[in-house]
Amino acid sequence: AQSDLNRKLQHFSRLNAYLTIREGFVSGADDIFILQRDLVPPGEEEVYKPFLSDREMERYAVPAQTTRVVFYPYVDGAKLDAAELQRRFRQTWRYLESHQKALTENRAAVRKGHLAWWCPERPRSPENMFRPKLVSPHLILTPRFSLDAGGRYAVSHSPLMYPAGAGAELELLRFFLAVLNSSVCYWQIANTSHKYSRGYAMLENKTLKRVHVPDPANVRMATMKKLQGYVRELIEQPDNGELDRKLDRIVADIYGLTKSERAEIGMDD
Repeated sequence: AQSDLNRKLQHFSRLNAYLTIREGFVSGADDIFILQRDLVPPGEEEVYKPFLSDREMERYAVPAQTTRVVFYPYVDGAKLDAAELQRRFRQTWRYLESHQKALTENRAAVRKGHLAWWCPERPRSPENMFRPKLVSPHLILTPRFSLDAGGRYAVSHSPLMYPAGAGAELELLRFFLAVLNSSVCYWQIANTSHKYSRGYAMLENKTLKRVHVPDPANVRMATMKKLQGYVRELIEQPDNGELDRKLDRIVADIYGLTKSERAEIGMDD
């Protein structure tokens, strides 16, 4: 039987009404395509992008820098072919050639002739990956959604989200960053996602699409202004627990949760 809270939440729209939800890249050979930053051949940085691993993802803010990069064969938004890669990025081509046997034998798509041996399997298009977006680890114990405001990072397997329509992109992302990191959203995720040992929940696209969220257009201007300010502060000070709790209460207010409903989702109000 559905709880009263579940029935209440179903009056809200689902997250995918506002955000496009996708999976990060799938290389098919992470041990070859993901490298330490200092191993990138000098002068060939253009075909490597900063890689943000699940382990490096935190609440609210992405790190200023990461230690690894991923081979990403796009220049100016266009995918390179083998001849151009070989001509312009010779050391990278030699590196890939040194792993040709593994890249061919260990990947079904290559063996079946569906993929060139040197290509990552599903690198995701630049316009979807390298844009302002929300990211989260694939497995979570508690919410760890963060904003990649500059669209700098490539993520693997884990979800990435960006606005479904045009408009005030960063404001919308900050709003949903607050909502997704809230107790009420985590309660929904924990009750619908696949569970792993030690209490981990798997964040899949289908799970996130089912999360019910408030319509930002219905939020009072003063409330939205306060929410946006708190999120900006938490991006600068992600460990500020008091500020995090204040933001959680604002989100609960936007959902219209009663005192008993807040207790049901584990809020210490």
